[in-house]
This record gives sequence, structure tokens and C-alpha cells, in this order.
Amino acid sequence: MLFKKHKLKTSKNKIKGMYRKSSQSLTDVCNNSYSIHSTLRQNKRRQLLELKRKNNEKEEEEIKKINLKSEETYFNVNDKQIQLLFNGIQSDNYEIIIQSIKMLKEIVKKAPEVSNEFETRLFDMILMTITIPRMLQIFQKAIDNEVKMNILYILVNVSSGNTQQIIKMIQLGVIEQLLPFMLTNQFKRDICWVFANLASENVKLRDEVMNRIINVLLCLIRDNTEQAMFVECTRLISNLCSFTPKPSYSIVTHFIEYLIHAATMNDSTIVSQALLGLDYLCEESIYCQELKQPLLPLFIKGIKSGNEELMIVVLQCIGTLILNDNTFAQELVNNGFINEIITISDYITDKITPILMYCLANIVACKQGNVGLLIVNSKLFKNILVEINTSPNHDIVIEAGWVLINVLAVIDEDVMNKILNIDIFDSFYRILSISYSGTYDILFYTLKIIIKILEVGEKESHFHGFNCYQTMLEESNCVGLLDGMKEDCILSVENQELIAEIEKYWEDDNNQMELN
Repeated sequence: MLFKKHKLKTSKNKIKGMYRKSSQSLTDVCNNSYSIHSTLRQNKRRQLLELKRKNNEKEEEEIKKINLKSEETYFNVNDKQIQLLFNGIQSDNYEIIIQSIKMLKEIVKKAPEVSNEFETRLFDMILMTITIPRMLQIFQKAIDNEVKMNILYILVNVSSGNTQQIIKMIQLGVIEQLLPFMLTNQFKRDICWVFANLASENVKLRDEVMNRIINVLLCLIRDNTEQAMFVECTRLISNLCSFTPKPSYSIVTHFIEYLIHAATMNDSTIVSQALLGLDYLCEESIYCQELKQPLLPLFIKGIKSGNEELMIVVLQCIGTLILNDNTFAQELVNNGFINEIITISDYITDKITPILMYCLANIVACKQGNVGLLIVNSKLFKNILVEINTSPNHDIVIEAGWVLINVLAVIDEDVMNKILNIDIFDSFYRILSISYSGTYDILFYTLKIIIKILEVGEKESHFHGFNCYQTMLEESNCVGLLDGMKEDCILSVENQELIAEIEKYWEDDNNQMELN
């Protein structure tokens, strides 16, 4: 068998928490935010107590003056000062609680820009204290919604931490405390965001999150489907569909209904998240048959959209479906998928190219219809060779190499004789040199296809008096490369045998010359 379907070497990206960054530096934030040096805090308490005795109008003016003075105070962010913030959140003073939470939010916002180490340490400090239980307690109270949104902002970011931090958040009761607010319009987005992050790490945590929220979540997506069409909810359901084994079929059917509907929306971010969730489900063949028909028009629409993120997810989902269902490749071709790819092939970015080539290679490997012929008769084939021979990105070279190898494996000999040229043999050299130094199994299939081409060349040699493909292999320096490879003990036995088979063509030539 010369053709091969393969899985993409680069893993699928896991969707986790995104940071809402401001343009300010951490120093600016600290300079312009509320200072909680203990002396200033004590002074402010006394001043606030005095202000409460005055009328409301004068009270507002004085509070503004105090805040203004605080904003002018320099605040160095270190563990001690962060701990003072935590103490402020534990305070009985409403104003200090509000300002401490606001300041903590600003530090959390800027933490990724300082360093990953600072952010991790900050999250650890938050989780090792009783800060989160206290914020959850405050969240339950009848306080200003801005304070609650600041609390949710902190929780969204901390929930995007490492595995141990996520486990700790669940242990602190974040899910149980937020779940009653999941159906409220004001908070549902950020709460879904927190839950999506908590479910994104591994199958055990996914199941733990899902088991606790599933009843409320199903209520949201079944009874208020349009109200649930926001990207954070789509991301949550997508993450619940990730990992194997999948949730029970009875639950997944509700997820499929929601995700298919979400994939028809005009918001490309929602569509991308929905298709990502459906891609996760397509990893199991039980869902492929159910999903391929509703997904087909969405795939064509996604490719036509020109949206980079959406196109990547579409191609990834197509690749997953084809791995489980050969016939879907022909349905794609019949619906004009290859023609759409040919149309946009001149404008594909390096970000899209690896996943596009992976998808095309697997479509060709299905040997459905005339896909190989469609490709070689279009500008797409030339673009594939250009990527192999010029791209500095090895993943692009290998994925484009798979397309070339599979195309050459499925076309007939007459077509092969028309298209084979030195550019293709130069492509072999590039594929061999990169795959030889890596862990790519394309090396084996490249050697196999070279043997097939040399066999075709032997059949044609009576017209030319020599094997022209053997000559091209020499001119592309492939022969010298293969000669060096055979001496290396890291080659598998199978690859060594294939190289020996290729070398026989030169041994036969030498024997013939000696006879002459």
C-alpha cells in the first residue's frame, strides 16, 4: 500500500482562558490604583468613619479626595503587598473590600505581561489563602455588580492556571457557589468561562465539572437556546466534548444539537468554537455518520469565509472525519471542496498551510474518485511543490510532502509520466533530508514512491534508451543522500531494505556497463 492516511503531527490547541489585557504597564496600574499600605488603610478607615457623619454630598467629595490621594501613592508589587490586598478583602469595611478586589483584579490582569513565573506565583498565593472563599461569599451578597464582575474576572484568570491550581479551585467550591448564577444574563458569560477553563485540563476534571453543572447547563441550552448563543457557553460545551471517553450518548445528543445550531451563527468566533467541539466528537466513529451531512455545507461555507481561525478549525474537523470515514472524501469533492481550495491556494498563510496539507493528504489517501487528477491539473499542485522546496517550516514541508506522495500513489502511470520533472525530485530530496533527521514515518512512504517511479521509468526506458527518472534522481542529489543514509544505524530495517532496492538500479547499470 503506497498511500497513507495520517494524523496531524501538531496537536490540537486546547482552548483555555483568555486574558483581557490593558495597555498600561503593571507599574502604571500600581501607581494609579488604591494603595493598601497598612498605615494608609488605617488612616482611610478613620477618615471614612468621619465622613459618614456628614451629609451625602460632602461625603462624596471627601471620598474622591481620599481616592485621589491614594492614586498618587507608589505601590511596589511584592508578596507582602499582595498579602495586604488579601487582608483588605477579609476586611469588614465595605469600601476597603471593594478597592482591594479592584486592585487585585488589576494585578491579575497585568501578571502575564510581567512573567509566567509571576503569574503562577500570584495564582498560588490567591489559592493558598482564603481569598477565593471570601470573594465567593461576597459574590453571594447584594453588592454592586461591578464588584461581582471584578471577582469573576479574577476567577476566570485563576481558572486558566495549571492542573494543581484548577484542582484547588474546584476544592474551594467555586462551581457550587457560582452555579446558581449561571442562568443570569449579567454573569452567565464569565461563569461559563470559568467552568470551561476548569474542564479543559484532563478527562477526570472534565467529568467532575460536567457532573456538577450538567443539569443547569442542559436547562440553559435546551430551554433558552438563543440566549445560550454566546462564545463562552460554546467554549464550555466544546471542552466538555473533548477527551476520551466522551460523555454519555444521551448528553452528547443535546450537545450536538446546540453545537450544530451554534455553527450556523454569523459570529465566526462562536462558529469556530462549535466546530472545534464537533471535531472532538468526530474522533469517535459513532458520531461521524450522524455529523457528516449537517457539517458538509458548514465546511464549504467556512472555507469560503476567508476567516483564518475558522478555516483552520474546518480543516481540522474535515481531517478528523476522513480518518473515520473514507466516503466523506468523495462527498467533499462532489460538493466543490477541492475547487474552493484551488481558488484560495495562492492566498493561504503559513498558519493555515500545515492543516490544509494534512487535510488534502488524507482526502487523496481515501482513493475516492479523481481527487489526485484534480490536484495535478491545477495551480494547487505547483503551490504544493513550492511549499516543499522553499518553506523554512518543517511541519509545512512534511504535510505538503504527504500530499505529493499520496497524489503520486493514486494517479496512473500515464499521468505520472506527464507531470514528473526535476522539481518533484528536488521535493523528494527535501522530504528525505528533513524526515531522515526527525521522527516522521513519511520517510518509508517516500522511499516506496521513489521505487514505484523508478519502475515506471524502466518501462519507459526503451523509448529513451535509459531510465530518465533515475537520471533525475541523481541530478536532485537524492542518490548521494540515500548513500549517506544507508550507513546510519538509526534507520529501520524496512527503510534499509528499501534503500537497497533503490540502489539495485545503479548496480544493474554498472553490471550492464561491464558487460558492454
